[in-house]
Amino acid sequence: ELKSIISDLDSVDAIRKDTGELLEFLEGEWKSLRKKLESSGIKSDNPSRRLAEKHITVARENFESDSLQASRNSMGSADEAMESLRRLL
Repeated sequence: ELKSIISDLDSVDAIRKDTGELLEFLEGEWKSLRKKLESSGIKSDNPSRRLAEKHITVARENFESDSLQASRNSMGSADEAMESLRRLL
């Protein structure tokens, strides 16, 4: 039984680590994209930009509260919004 619990904890730790790495990558991509958007005249009042920012913020909040699947879902939504913004460039 103890081995099973330890295995489950290891699995959760691995998922948390992977989710954290994905989130850090996404946040880095967002910083880079945000600079490009600013230089192209796409300001913070753009609806897609606000949506991406919101999803990234929610992803971080969910990650910090250990809602890892919700964090991943928000990251997916943020990535979709970011892709929409990349097409504008």
